[in-house]
Amino acid sequence: MAASGEKSEQGIQHIEYKSIEKFGRIADKLKRVHTLREDHPTEFAFTGTIKLHGTNMSVCFNELHGFYIQGRHGIVNQDRFDGFGFGTFVKTSGREKEFMRLFDAIKAAHKIDTTIYTIVIYGEWCGGNIQRHVALEKLDKRFVIFDARIKPIVEKEPIANPDEEYHFNKDDEKVWLDIDMRDESGKCIISCFEKNIFNINDFKLFQYTVNVRDLQTAEDDMMQLTAEVDTACPFAQAFGVDGVGEGIVWKCRYDDGRRWVFKTKGGSHMPSRRAPRVKTDKKDLTPFYEFIDKVFQQDRFDQAVDQLYRYMPE
Repeated sequence: MAASGEKSEQGIQHIEYKSIEKFGRIADKLKRVHTLREDHPTEFAFTGTIKLHGTNMSVCFNELHGFYIQGRHGIVNQDRFDGFGFGTFVKTSGREKEFMRLFDAIKAAHKIDTTIYTIVIYGEWCGGNIQRHVALEKLDKRFVIFDARIKPIVEKEPIANPDEEYHFNKDDEKVWLDIDMRDESGKCIISCFEKNIFNINDFKLFQYTVNVRDLQTAEDDMMQLTAEVDTACPFAQAFGVDGVGEGIVWKCRYDDGRRWVFKTKGGSHMPSRRAPRVKTDKKDLTPFYEFIDKVFQQDRFDQAVDQLYRYMPE
C-alpha cells in the first residue's frame, strides 16, 4: 500500500477541475467533428449522473508529495483555508486512510506509476450549510466522488503506452480514469459509505443517445430529464430527503480517446440570459426591484460571497 502523508510541500501541483461546458458548446464540437470525418458516427451514447450543488474539492496522491487536498482554486491548508470544513473532514475519523485505499484501487486497476503521475480524485463536497436552497442542505456534509484523472508530476508531454489500460487524449494532457468499478454486489468500489464518501455512479443514472443530425430533439429530451431532477433531487431522495436538485452531468467516451462532457441545469439554477431595459423614477422603484429579482440570483450571490471569504479570509 502506498504511504500516506505529505513528503514535500515544494512543487505541489494544483490540478484544477475546470468548469463543465453546456450542451450548446459540445453540440458545436460534435457537428464539427462529424463534418470533418465521413466515417464519424452520427450517434453518441451519453450517461448522465446527478449534478450536486456543493463545492468542488479533491484529494491527490503521488510518491513525491504524498497525500494532499485541493479546492477548485488552490491547495487546502487547514491553517488558512480548510475548504469549508473539507480538510478537517478528510483528516478525521480515519478518512485519509480510506482515501489511500481508494488511490491503491485506482492505481492497481489502471496500472498507474505514482512515481511519475499524480492521481486526483474529484468530488462534490456538499450537504449542511455548504449551499442553500437545495435538498442537500437537509443532509449532513459528505464527499461525493464524480471523476478521477492523472497528470505527470513533472510537466512534460506524456507518451501513451498501448499496453496500459489508460491513455492520453492527444488534444488534452489530462487523462480521465474510470471510477465506475464495481464489486460482486454491484456497488462502486471507489467509495466508503461508512465514512460519508460516496460515488455518484451508485445513484440514479440517465442514458441518452444524441443524434448529431437532430440536436434540438436531444436538447429538449435531456432538459425534460433535467427538469425532473430540478423538481426532486434523486441523490437526496436516496437518503429519504425531498427537495430541489440542480441538474445532470452527461459523459460519453468513444474510440479515439476523446471524452465529451457537458451539463444541463434545471430552471431554478438557470441564470437569466438577457437583462431587460427598465425605466425608473423617484416615485416608483418597482421596475428596479423586478430587474434585480430577474438578473441577480440568490444562489450566485451566495456563491460569490462564499468564494471571496474562503480565498481572502482576511
